[in-house]
Amino acid sequence: MKATANLVVTRHFDELHRLDQKDINRSGAPSVYGTKQQVLEYDGLGRVTRAVDDLDPSDGLMDSQVKMTYDSLSQTKVDIYNYAPRQGVYP
Repeated sequence: MKATANLVVTRHFDELHRLDQKDINRSGAPSVYGTKQQVLEYDGLGRVTRAVDDLDPSDGLMDSQVKMTYDSLSQTKVDIYNYAPRQGVYP
């Protein structure tokens, strides 16, 4: 017998065809653990300025966030990482 797991990934794009949200439905793969939503934000030059991974968008908690700023040469100037561990959630 072969075990299968089905993840459904829905991608959302902005007006400039950049990925701005990814929703991951794991209901068909109960043994798979990980983020349920990823959100990206961009600046006027198309560089990622914020990236968020969320294990459960309905709970109001943000699991990880990266904010980026850039210098005049488009080199990453500042990275800020936030991580909110959840008690009793991780296997």
